[in-house]
Amino acid sequence: MKNLQLDIDRLIKEKNDLKNELDAHLEKQLDLPTEEDFNNLEDENTKLRKQVAQKNLKIDYNNSNEVVNYISGELVFQIRQEVQSLLDDYGDECEENDALFEIIDSLGDVVYNYQARKIVDAFGYDAFGYSEMNGERYNSYNEIAFDIIYSTYCKKYH
Repeated sequence: MKNLQLDIDRLIKEKNDLKNELDAHLEKQLDLPTEEDFNNLEDENTKLRKQVAQKNLKIDYNNSNEVVNYISGELVFQIRQEVQSLLDDYGDECEENDALFEIIDSLGDVVYNYQARKIVDAFGYDAFGYSEMNGERYNSYNEIAFDIIYSTYCKKYH
């Protein structure tokens, strides 16, 4: 009886080992992303966001030309790289517009009132105007800064 139990335990272990080996083989064949791949991607996206955040700390927000050049050039280019990275990594699961909204919405230029107001002033938008995206009246400088960055991105890449 004891031998039978040992045989059963051995067979169960062999079955589990074979299953793990097959899973590893299939994962390599299908080139499915692993948990480590997702963690690396999150780390990479975090680094990109930090680079953008650190760069905007070096901007003189009182200099309108510098703000416009930064938003129109470097910032939208960095956003494009991050969007492209997400699209490459997630494919059909990620739509460009969704990724774009998430990235822009998390930018310090949109989140922080001081930067948002300076961007609005630099681009000459009316704080009491209406959104080009949805036709509704703006509620904050943050919304206007979002619209400015979004429309600048779309003009350049769409």
